[in-house]
Amino acid sequence: MKTDSSNTLNALMRGMDKIELRILALIIILGTILRLYHLDFESVWLDEAYSISLSKAGTVGQVWDNAIAEMFPPLHFFILYFLHAIGDSEFLMRLPSAVAGILTIPLLYFAGERFFGKNEGLVAAFLLAVSPMHLFYSQEARPYALVTLLALASLYYFYIALTDGKRRDWALFILFSALAFYTHYYVVFVFVAEGLYFIVIKALELQRKGLGLLKEDKSILIFAGSMVLLLVLLSPLLIPFLDQAASRTSSAPGWGMQQSLGMVPEIMGQFNISTGSIVFYLFAVLLFLGLVAAFIRQRNIAILLAIFLIVPVSASYTLAAIMPFHPRYILFLLPVYLLVISRGAAGVAGFIFPKERNKDNRNNQLAVVSLFILLFAVLSYTPLQNYYSTPQKEDWRSAGKYLASAEMPQGSALIMLPSYIERPLRYYYDNGTYGTIVTSPSEYNANGMDDVTKRSKDNSILFIMTWDINAADHSGSVIRWLGANTNVMTAFNGIYIFKPKKWREAAHYLETTAGQGDLVVEIPGNSLLQGYYNRSVIPLGGYSTAGLVRIASGAGGKKVWYVFSPDFTQDNQQQEAVLGWLSKNAAPAYQDNEGIYIFQAAAK
Repeated sequence: MKTDSSNTLNALMRGMDKIELRILALIIILGTILRLYHLDFESVWLDEAYSISLSKAGTVGQVWDNAIAEMFPPLHFFILYFLHAIGDSEFLMRLPSAVAGILTIPLLYFAGERFFGKNEGLVAAFLLAVSPMHLFYSQEARPYALVTLLALASLYYFYIALTDGKRRDWALFILFSALAFYTHYYVVFVFVAEGLYFIVIKALELQRKGLGLLKEDKSILIFAGSMVLLLVLLSPLLIPFLDQAASRTSSAPGWGMQQSLGMVPEIMGQFNISTGSIVFYLFAVLLFLGLVAAFIRQRNIAILLAIFLIVPVSASYTLAAIMPFHPRYILFLLPVYLLVISRGAAGVAGFIFPKERNKDNRNNQLAVVSLFILLFAVLSYTPLQNYYSTPQKEDWRSAGKYLASAEMPQGSALIMLPSYIERPLRYYYDNGTYGTIVTSPSEYNANGMDDVTKRSKDNSILFIMTWDINAADHSGSVIRWLGANTNVMTAFNGIYIFKPKKWREAAHYLETTAGQGDLVVEIPGNSLLQGYYNRSVIPLGGYSTAGLVRIASGAGGKKVWYVFSPDFTQDNQQQEAVLGWLSKNAAPAYQDNEGIYIFQAAAK
């Protein structure tokens, strides 16, 4: 028997059998442990540091201004703002997401129980509890776990309000919908899906009952009034929302999932409890069975959930061509996706033990459902083990410790590539304490890199790069420049620290040693040598032994100096071949600790 939405939580619990209540309690405990365990194990990364820095302000009004200026809704930043009064540790900054993730588990049970039945609610709650994707964002200081909770609450109370028609449920629907929009703008597609569902259902009813429905059905006016009230509540964010939409779609996406027919399978793979093919096909079959079973027995709910899934995914596919898209933007679909899968699992149980007139098969069906839960537990074990044992985020904590212990001279420059990765660095490293300067190039190309380097001394520069540089420099010129002019000092799970090669010293050696008529060949070329050496240089243009042979044969009796430096972006075998040719055909003349070699070939 379905419980009325006006009943209290205690009444909902009383409506559950003891065994079901115990299973749900165990699922919630498991989900809680998984979300709190190692909550502060990994260091804060770029996006989290962004949230933390935006929420650090003197007043709530300043937090609002910060969020609006960056074209983000403010609710998550407000929560972090009030937590700053206690501290800003990794654990504390991630705790709101963990709490939101935990609360989503019982809410999904109640949604499943209301939409389908208790068995579906239990399976869906367990799948969410062990979902690696939901777990990841429940342990991140970002708004995705919170918007997932609020979007599910919006859907839950939307359906109850339509079914029961109580003002309290309409009010809760409006409240949770508004809070969801104040958390993440992408939830606008939830509103589109809910509105589309209302239109479809009323159209079907109109077809069945005739035009008299329009006069008798008060839900049409109530829904319209609710939408107007919701729009009023959202009005302070409508212009910022449109600004963000215009900004995100103003240029071709530089990162994110590319628009393709493979988007849906890729999203499903991330939504599943494992990325393996067995789980993918199992979940695909259960998803299909769940939709079919729902359409047969709970048509309106099937239509609601299908529209809820299809609208955001279709919109994401369309928008992926003009703006960056990541599956986390539609994390709020995950509970519904798992709910449909749970309907498929419960449908299998019902098929094996169907309801009979004189026989209650609920316990048998629950046994089959429990076997499904056990199967999902086995399938999720390895992914969860990998999640906790394999670092998922950039290790800024270790990078900060490394820089703090580096004993760099006062005024040394830390050049951030790209500039905005200074946010997570500053969370762990106070450059003011160590007297260093955090800066970045004015433009992400070879000229910009040359310029920012020449503004500092070679021995007092470190370049700090993450792969976010690909979003700032689509051509790859920065990475090529680093390959020619720096050496990799160390790396910390996606963070790379480079030290410049000492081209000034190498140039000084050539100026004091090489004759005016000598040839200077730079291998491979495009380095800073020409910026410090006042005479002409012949760039080889890559690591080519054939090119060296041509230069040597055309030297015309002149002495030739070969300046060789390794490039981590180029083929190692070609570099070794060139170095071998130089060792046979020229004599070593100069070598430093930064990987610059100078060979001399006597005039012939």
